[in-house]
Amino acid sequence: MDKKVVRKKSGKVATKKVPAKVLNPTVPISKETKKLVVNKPEKISKEMVECRHCYKDFEKGLTICPYCHKSIKDQTGTVIIGILSVILLLSIIGNHFVNLYFTNPISENEYKINCRLTSYEELVRQPKEFKYQDIKILGKVVDVQGNDVSYGNIMTVTIDANLFNEDHEQIITFKYVDKEYATGFIKGDIVTVYGKYQSINGNIPHIDARYITFSS
Repeated sequence: MDKKVVRKKSGKVATKKVPAKVLNPTVPISKETKKLVVNKPEKISKEMVECRHCYKDFEKGLTICPYCHKSIKDQTGTVIIGILSVILLLSIIGNHFVNLYFTNPISENEYKINCRLTSYEELVRQPKEFKYQDIKILGKVVDVQGNDVSYGNIMTVTIDANLFNEDHEQIITFKYVDKEYATGFIKGDIVTVYGKYQSINGNIPHIDARYITFSS
């Protein structure tokens, strides 16, 4: 309590009591606690698929089964493409053999007349000019290899085109299909080969023969 000093005229100092100021009572502050309600996330239903290998279910979208670790990609397109490729390849091969062994667009005499008479030197030195051309060449049989198949006897015959000089050989090979099993080759036979100049292996030309004639 504060005291107020009052001076009297008599010279004495008297003290007067001053009532103390009453402060506003402290009002307690109440803190209201609010509880936040957090909604739990709803479970998302995942679409499941069945593995075609182990028949177990797993989440859709995976490309490899988590159980058997095998691929589950749809390979239908790949299989179809593979089948079509095989069919196309077989068609090409079949057409090649039909044209090579079974199709005779012109007569035998006409074909022989159209064949160009060539020599071993020309076939070796100028393969680009004669490759895939119908040619005619003479030679002596040196070796014969055969393979009997369903449509005839396939023979690979080696001939020596050098008929006059025995110092060196001029080796040529040709393939011939005997469909009627009517032709045979013996070492030393002199033959005239009519066919298509197909390839050259080093200095050995190779011919796909269509007709063969024997000289006495």
